[in-house]
Amino acid sequence: LDVPRYRGALRVMAVSVSKERVGRAEAEVLVRDPIVVQTTMPRFLTKGDTFRVPVFLTNLSGKEREVSVQLVATPLAVPGLAEDPALPKIAPLTLVGEAQKAVRLKDGDAGTVLFDAQATQSVGAARLEVVARSGNLEFRDSVDVPFTPSAPKERTVQVIPLKAARTDVLPYLKG
Repeated sequence: LDVPRYRGALRVMAVSVSKERVGRAEAEVLVRDPIVVQTTMPRFLTKGDTFRVPVFLTNLSGKEREVSVQLVATPLAVPGLAEDPALPKIAPLTLVGEAQKAVRLKDGDAGTVLFDAQATQSVGAARLEVVARSGNLEFRDSVDVPFTPSAPKERTVQVIPLKAARTDVLPYLKG
C-alpha cells in the first residue's frame, strides 16, 4: 500500500462479493517511519536573528540505533529578486556550534538534538532541511523560510506646510 508522507493510523477496508455471499473486513494500520523526525523551524527570518532548531527523534525501528542529525540551509531563487553576480555568495545562515550531531537511542526511546544558528541573508528565501541518518535509513524534514528586511521597503519624506487654522493632509497621501 503506497501512502504519501503520513504519520498516524489508517483504516484499511476490504469488501468481497460473490453470487451467494458478501464479506467485509477492516483493520487499523499504524503508519510511521522507523525513526520519527519532528522539527520546529522558524516561519521567517531577518538578518541577524539568532534562533534554535530543536529536532525531536523517536526510535521505532525495533533495535538500538545511533542517529546522526544535521541541519542544512540552501538558498532559494526568488522570482523578481535579481541576483547580482558581482556580489559574493553568502550562506543563508551560520551554524553556531557543530553542523552534525549524534544521539544513541534504544528502541522506543526519544531524544532531542538542538541546533543554534544565525540568519546572515538580508532578503530572499532558503530551504532549511534536517537530515537524520542511521545505517541505511535516511529521513528528512524541510521548510522554505523567507528572509524579511528589517527596515521598511520604501521610505518617503514629505514637507507639508501647515496653515494657522486647519490643514487637510488627504491630498498628500498615496495608496
